[in-house]
Amino acid sequence: MGLLDWLFGKKQQKVWFPFIIYDKGEQIEPNKWFQKENWKNKSFVRYSGNWSSNWKYASEYPGESNVKVAGISRGNRSSNFLKLAQSDGFKMYLKDDPTNPVNKNARKVMASGTIDGEFFKKHVGYLPDEIVNKYANFELNISPKSVFLPTKKYPNVGVEVTLLQRSARYLKKKAKEEAMMQKS
Repeated sequence: MGLLDWLFGKKQQKVWFPFIIYDKGEQIEPNKWFQKENWKNKSFVRYSGNWSSNWKYASEYPGESNVKVAGISRGNRSSNFLKLAQSDGFKMYLKDDPTNPVNKNARKVMASGTIDGEFFKKHVGYLPDEIVNKYANFELNISPKSVFLPTKKYPNVGVEVTLLQRSARYLKKKAKEEAMMQKS
């Protein structure tokens, strides 16, 4: 099955989603989807991404920066995400949606990557309303965290991201640069 051969919308849902299976204690490659050999849930995969030191976890409480993407099961969002998640240069990011009729603070979850030499970016969901309202005045970013792949019993894709905000170091550096610019 080729990268663009998808069987969504047919009676039997199958997804081609390659990931690496690691033995316990084995070094995990960066920017790859993976699963540990001893994990019982074979529909769950994680992402080993990292981010710039200009970003930090949005919450100081462990696990509170892990956010489930809302609305991913609408339309073609799930299949678009799965296609892009395994593409070259895969990235996830946020895009403000101030004209959203439900929430003026809405932030779209976007995915991008290159497939067969062509760059694509797609809207794959939203941050939940309680998150965007809580962090309405913060500069946010996201990093992919995990995916629950569809099964016969649970046909929807679940995507979890790590919510990030600008680090204090970055904000100090930016304020210092702006002050220097005003002096000159």
